[in-house]
Amino acid sequence: MSRSLLYHAFGIRSRYNYIRTNYGNGKVSFTIKTPEVYLECPVCGNEIIIKRGTRERTFKNVPIGNKMTYIVLEIQRLECEQCQGVYQEEIKFARPNKTYTKKFARYVISLSKEMTINAIAEHLGVSWGLIKDIQKEHLKNKYKHLKAKKLKYLAIDEVAIHKGHNYLTVVMNLETGAVVYANKGRKKGTLDDLWTKLNRYKKNIKAVAMDMWPAYISAVQKNLPNAKIIFDRFHITKKLNEQLRKLRASIYREIQDNTEKEVLKGTTWLLLKNQENLNEGRDENQRLEEALEINKSLFFAYYLKEDLRKFWEIDTVEEAKKFLGDWCAKAFASGIRRLGKFAKSLLSHRTGIFNYFRHKITTGPLEGMNNKIGTLKRKMYGFRDLEFFILKIYDLHNCNIGLKGV
Repeated sequence: MSRSLLYHAFGIRSRYNYIRTNYGNGKVSFTIKTPEVYLECPVCGNEIIIKRGTRERTFKNVPIGNKMTYIVLEIQRLECEQCQGVYQEEIKFARPNKTYTKKFARYVISLSKEMTINAIAEHLGVSWGLIKDIQKEHLKNKYKHLKAKKLKYLAIDEVAIHKGHNYLTVVMNLETGAVVYANKGRKKGTLDDLWTKLNRYKKNIKAVAMDMWPAYISAVQKNLPNAKIIFDRFHITKKLNEQLRKLRASIYREIQDNTEKEVLKGTTWLLLKNQENLNEGRDENQRLEEALEINKSLFFAYYLKEDLRKFWEIDTVEEAKKFLGDWCAKAFASGIRRLGKFAKSLLSHRTGIFNYFRHKITTGPLEGMNNKIGTLKRKMYGFRDLEFFILKIYDLHNCNIGLKGV
């Protein structure tokens, strides 16, 4: 009966002899032993061996009801006449140097789909570290190799992982939404391991969406010479919004009239909001108009910001070239230093900007993933094991928004 239970419930095959079952302290222990007929050298498989004693080991196993079960094995020490060495017999139901069975590890992974590490540890009466180590080993095996053959479109971006200039570079497959690479830092060399993993499939990459960070540009140009670099519309919009925010702040500081200061106070969010999203019921249109009447430069900058939004709706590269040229001319003509500097940056990166109209990919999906990474970091209350954190990032596209298993 117990032998059948060992096989059907725990996956321990009939090569082991059942010895006894012990009950007590809220747990059940099954003692087993390997028959002599199955003893062989774990290195060369030689069956001519000499027994050199036994050592008892206990392995955590899956629970039955609310009781934890354990497998107790009398492990044989064997001397091989062929290898001239003394070895411990091979354990079929547990990995080397582990204190739990393979069945226990699989049970933990199944629970991880719906429960946090803390909840699993409490449920099984084991340490947080043990559950983390099981998850980590599983994820390392799962994401050991990069499936690079079908990669065509990538997005590269960074996410802040600590206060200060501590970043993680993240690379996404834009066709599946899966993170295919992550590494600490945002230097040119941060992506070196990615190029190694891509290997001969680098030639398959058609386009890469990114911001205008020089390190990323240099790395992609060197390692993916056939891929088109696309400067992301979201980052360009973000940079223009930042210039508009700084312009408003500088104008606010220069204004002497308290009434005008009061009108301009707290209007940054109105300036950055899309015009069609302004709420009439809250008089947002009126408040914005009053703020823009105070300063001509602010008025001009706001409507140039709105005008640039139309750029991304253009269908052809030829139209895009004409539009961008006209827009930059207006920015230079405005005499606003911040707008002129921004326009100059657009022109110097125009090839990557025009590539958008050939492939129309953005880092938008990766921005959404970065939000999930931030949630993951909060759920983990920060992290001490960067490798484990990155492995969890690789698995994020398989998780729901609740980020179970953290």
